[in-house]
Amino acid sequence: KTSRPAPFLPAMMQVTCPPGVSDGQQITVQAPDGGQFAVEVPKGVEPGGVFTVQIPQGVGAPAQQAMGQVGDLMSDKSVLFIKQEWAAIECLGCEAKNRYRVSVPTA
Repeated sequence: KTSRPAPFLPAMMQVTCPPGVSDGQQITVQAPDGGQFAVEVPKGVEPGGVFTVQIPQGVGAPAQQAMGQVGDLMSDKSVLFIKQEWAAIECLGCEAKNRYRVSVPTA
């Protein structure tokens, strides 16, 4: 049996239309994680009215850090051990999150 990944469900949030703004106008809203994005006030929504918007993917996402940059704990190591861990439930055919443990040899 082949398993399929769970379908992506977009993140949604509710927005209150600010005073002085009418339908069709664009406003800037702040996502729960602090990121900002622009949305258009839907037709028929008046100031004080609430509407639901989809949070664009990547809004407020942290920047990726490449290995080897200043502050990287492993940048000066010549040898690393990377051990994949698994959950016992995987023996029953259930999938679990992949986990990896990274360490430096001591001897």
